[in-house]
Amino acid sequence: MPFNEGGTRYARLMTVRPKPTAPNRLRESGLPLVYPFRGSALKVPSPAGFEIASRAAVRTLTVMQKEALVSRSGSSVRWRLSSDEGPYLQGHDFAPAPLAHMTTGLAAELMLSIEQALHSAGMSSESVRLTLDTRFTMEGSLPKGTMIGGAISPEITVYLDQEDRSAATGAVLT
Repeated sequence: MPFNEGGTRYARLMTVRPKPTAPNRLRESGLPLVYPFRGSALKVPSPAGFEIASRAAVRTLTVMQKEALVSRSGSSVRWRLSSDEGPYLQGHDFAPAPLAHMTTGLAAELMLSIEQALHSAGMSSESVRLTLDTRFTMEGSLPKGTMIGGAISPEITVYLDQEDRSAATGAVLT
């Protein structure tokens, strides 16, 4: 619908996002989006000389909805994780996007490394906070098979509440 502003005539543009055509199986299941389960649905992998080994089995529920079963050596608990895309990819936006799971894993690993560095230097890690900003690009069309995704370098901000900030920073960066 056109409108006037300062004597200039403009047209309103709307972004029309296609609605998902696939059913929302995650909602229909009534299950939590993340929960632990016990059973033999996914065998725990052998560490084969490494400290930790993980295994993930993933299946498609609908076009954009996925379910992953995850196990880790040294633990009898296995996890079910769900993911969904937003309307920009014709998903229902009912669960975190797969890249949100990846970003969370990366942030948790970074935080663990920082905590270990501070503990090795004899410093407390109780008040450490971390913010990880990730940005991804998408060009082309998924339905047409021309979509290309990319990632921009992440931005990591670490908040240290230490008396000797330079020593803490040195411990984290070495």
